[in-house]
Amino acid sequence: MKKILLILAVAIAAQVSAFAQGYTVTTTTGTYTDLTGATVVSTFGWEPNTANFTIPIGFNFELDGTTYTSLETDGLGDLFFTDGTTDKYIYPFDAVIIDKAYPSTTSTLSPISYLLTGSAGSQILKIEFKNVGLVIDPLGTPIINPNDVANYQVWLYEGSNKVEVHYGTVTASDVQGIFFGEDGPSIAIVTGLSSTGISGFFLEGLATAPTLTVLNQSGTYMGLDSIPASGTIYAFNRVVSGVAKELNKANIAVYPNPVADVMTIEGLKAKGNATVTITDVLGKVVLTQTVAAANNVSVNVSSLKQGTYFVAITSEESRFGKQIIRQ
Repeated sequence: MKKILLILAVAIAAQVSAFAQGYTVTTTTGTYTDLTGATVVSTFGWEPNTANFTIPIGFNFELDGTTYTSLETDGLGDLFFTDGTTDKYIYPFDAVIIDKAYPSTTSTLSPISYLLTGSAGSQILKIEFKNVGLVIDPLGTPIINPNDVANYQVWLYEGSNKVEVHYGTVTASDVQGIFFGEDGPSIAIVTGLSSTGISGFFLEGLATAPTLTVLNQSGTYMGLDSIPASGTIYAFNRVVSGVAKELNKANIAVYPNPVADVMTIEGLKAKGNATVTITDVLGKVVLTQTVAAANNVSVNVSSLKQGTYFVAITSEESRFGKQIIRQ
């Protein structure tokens, strides 16, 4: 099932050329821990229409090729980024949320807060939605079940620009009523949203092992098949296409391009090993190989179908990305 965007019922096929950046996704599990010493930005008794709270990022964060220094929360439990001309979103939950103390104006049971951790160059901004209430059937007669609750966090990483969504306890009495007809939340990096459709990188399928789907100006978008269990972590890892992105002045060449069977990586000088990860245009990892960080490394890509791919090479000292064509 898919959510209908602005009463548009037909999904438009993905056009990956619309994206300058790409993402892969990994799913892991860990212990969900509430933030300690976080700064609360929400007001007492906030409700969906007043849930727009500004959070400073604390560093330059790049989302789909655009750099931001602050963000806002909204009444759907999402994060909104704008530089005045370009708007993007992170959907960690995408359901109507409310302070469980509402309509009180003197107390809160559902604080929204943030915490900046780490040292300059490798900081993490952690944003927490704690004990938030959920609204059932927001398009009809809104219902608030006092037992419904959600706990989740979004982590933004300096340098790598990775996005992580961490799930704590979520209890929903009417799952489809809360998630607009879906069986679970919609989790995505949204690169465009307008009256004509939505674009971005969306998780789809099993909450335990979702896949990544790219949409471009689609009239619908999807949710997961269930609510993620407490401790679930989804990581959106950025893949840079086109021009190589180099750290620590890594002087790396990848050739031939287009490539038929064997790809050569030249100039990979680092300590220990490096990891070569190849993803297709939908962000699916199709090949992963650990190689010695020698001057010349060969990678057999003959198993790949003809088409365009993204190559990410990472080591302890550098990261390099390049677009290749398998002919």
